Amino acid sequence: MAARKFDQIVDESDALARFRAQTQRIARMQRHYEKLAPSPLQQLSHVANFKQDVLVLCAYSGAVAARLRQLTPSLCGAFDKIGVKLSGITVYVQAPDASGGPASHPGHARGISPDARKQLENLKENLADADLLRQALERLLERSR
Repeated sequence: MAARKFDQIVDESDALARFRAQTQRIARMQRHYEKLAPSPLQQLSHVANFKQDVLVLCAYSGAVAARLRQLTPSLCGAFDKIGVKLSGITVYVQAPDASGGPASHPGHARGISPDARKQLENLKENLADADLLRQALERLLERSR
């Protein structure tokens, strides 16, 4: 059997193609959110979903969720200014992880072992410049320094 590219496999499956399109929309909204949200809040929250013109944000604490709910009108206006029409923003508090402790969040950098870093950098070099996976790997490697 000849090797097929990942893009070919995804494009052949309607479900995977829809999943890919949705993840791309969420990633695009996350990038917008990182530009528009106040710095402390963007580190303590993230875009969880974007469906039917409603942006769903996930906050890492009740206080952050309350502040985001207060900022909803101004965030909607900021998104409108960049050409993204939102009918609303919903904010949820992320549940604690299975150990019962506070949920981990991207505000805390995690180290990557030297071997894993080398493997990820090699993988990144073999991907096309515009590939979303390459961009994600670059962000991961940059945040883990």
